[in-house]
Amino acid sequence: MESEDSFLGQRLAQDHWFVSNTLVHIFKYLDFSDVLRASRVCTLWNQIDGLWSTVQLRNYNVHLNGLVVALEKHSTSYLQMSNCNIYVDFTYSDASYLEPVASLTKLDVHDCRTLDVWTITKTANGHSIPSNFPIEIDYLRLDFLKNFPNLIELSVRCTYFDYVPNTFQTFRHLRSVSFRGVRYLADCNLSFLCEMESLRSLALGDCNSISDEFALNLLPNLTHLEKLTLEKCSGRKLRRVFGTVERLPNLVEICLVDVVGGDDFSTILCTCPHLKTIVFVSDSHGLYEELGVPAAHRKISFQNYRLFEAIVSLKGSLESFTWGFRRREVERVTEGGLPYVPFPKGRQAAKYFRNTVPRNEVFFVTLDELQKAFSSLCSKTRVQTLVYY
Repeated sequence: MESEDSFLGQRLAQDHWFVSNTLVHIFKYLDFSDVLRASRVCTLWNQIDGLWSTVQLRNYNVHLNGLVVALEKHSTSYLQMSNCNIYVDFTYSDASYLEPVASLTKLDVHDCRTLDVWTITKTANGHSIPSNFPIEIDYLRLDFLKNFPNLIELSVRCTYFDYVPNTFQTFRHLRSVSFRGVRYLADCNLSFLCEMESLRSLALGDCNSISDEFALNLLPNLTHLEKLTLEKCSGRKLRRVFGTVERLPNLVEICLVDVVGGDDFSTILCTCPHLKTIVFVSDSHGLYEELGVPAAHRKISFQNYRLFEAIVSLKGSLESFTWGFRRREVERVTEGGLPYVPFPKGRQAAKYFRNTVPRNEVFFVTLDELQKAFSSLCSKTRVQTLVYY
């Protein structure tokens, strides 16, 4: 029996492909800290192909120097950092002292901060002692992105970001860029987007603070853009964005998240028949706070009806439409465990729905009833009605 076990062990050790692929499947269920411990067990485990292909860091203190060396050594292709402190010595402003990570093509940086490590000389007993002190910065500096020259996808979520103007010059081949959660978007210079000749997907958050420069001068230059995602973009800013969207023939997908469509939203939506996919997630919480429940219901009902008719009018060209509602919004009119959506009373809106719940100056329909109405009127368009948290 002992010799059989020994023989089996030798065969497994020799079959590197079997061992490597089995361990990669097992290790993908481990936290990255456990993967680091496992990589120190033996040389075989440390050098498994694919073990480092995806690195996810959560709640870590990350020193850029050591991180770059590790990523380059193991040919990492996807790096995700969430709620991390990134220690960078900005005395090396161009980061030229670090080798670039050529393998990295996708980077997600969510809720991270950069901490500047200043090298300071202290005098103790007549001797000069260099010490490193972390100096916290209240925003994310993107200078370190120079170390990842082959990025294809970049996703950043932070309160505010800053960068050296030539940081993005090497990123002309970036295909997807996402900046979410940026409160001071108007203060961020987004002109570097015009230099990204390969940009196909752009996502921007908190667009209520975005400058008019974006819609008037920057967006028209993104002629290759195929997908645009905007969060919290309403009113005049939304109208100006769509004024440019209608002049971007390659743009076929638009996602609007946490927006208030406005009275003329359906009109401007109909000016973009080249759109193939539309995602609309409304957030009318502010209207309830401003107008009160009855008045907010009336206003929202008309907005819903105009959006409904706009989508129906695009049924000849539109391939997919997703209409999302925030749970806190539909819970205001939920009855019997079913979420309801307000529409205005009258023959025009009522003719589309069979089962309605009248109340004051509006009536309510369930999401299932709304889905059925779309199915009967837009048979060639894939329609989904969803509730989001």
